Amino acid sequence: MVYQNQNEMDVVLGELSKNSFITQQKENLLKMQKQINLVHKKLNL
Repeated sequence: MVYQNQNEMDVVLGELSKNSFITQQKENLLKMQKQINLVHKKLNL
């Protein structure tokens, strides 16, 4: 679907920043990045 502007899309779909799925995926990404950083440190990379 094509929207005239961002405001129209937000009205129809809701704001993406408030979408619970997107919020949860961002949290999962941060956890994964922390885990990767820990592995890098342990392997001295």
